[in-house]
Amino acid sequence: HGVAVTLAARRLDTLEEACAGIRAEGGQARALRLDVADTASVAQAFGETDGAFDILINNAGISGAAPALD
Repeated sequence: HGVAVTLAARRLDTLEEACAGIRAEGGQARALRLDVADTASVAQAFGETDGAFDILINNAGISGAAPALD
């Protein structure tokens, strides 16, 4: 039966595309707009869920340019 997938990121267009692929294979998926740098965004996103997750993958990060030896 698998799991119900919730994808969260700043860009809903990309998420909806990924959710469509999951659904096309018979899975359950939904997309939530979420910016981890914005506390209100996090609270809103989690308010849209039931709060229960069997699996959580946190893949948020930032990038910056710096010389390799710094």
